[in-house]
Amino acid sequence: MVHFLHNPVFWLYAVTVVPFLAFLILYASRSAWTTTAPGRALMVLNGTLVAVLLNALVTLGGVEWPGRDTFRVVVFLGVFASGVYQLKTLVFAQREAHREPEEHAPNI
Repeated sequence: MVHFLHNPVFWLYAVTVVPFLAFLILYASRSAWTTTAPGRALMVLNGTLVAVLLNALVTLGGVEWPGRDTFRVVVFLGVFASGVYQLKTLVFAQREAHREPEEHAPNI
């Protein structure tokens, strides 16, 4: 087995997680994301994406730890739940947009 630091796939995941992790930290600390459903959906989706990428990094690094399989199931359940929440938020916003007059409809 190739040592993980010499594995280009490890570095692909490592580089990929950086902007999403930075976004997560900046959005959580500097934005009022809790005030709107789309803001919450974006935070949850981004958080679960970061968790998936970090889980892949740990797995590629060969780190074994108790509860890893349970963590993986929880992460993917979180991804599923965030997708459902995001879909629900979109459907609700689109319904509201059709009920309001054109000049007051949100831009979705």
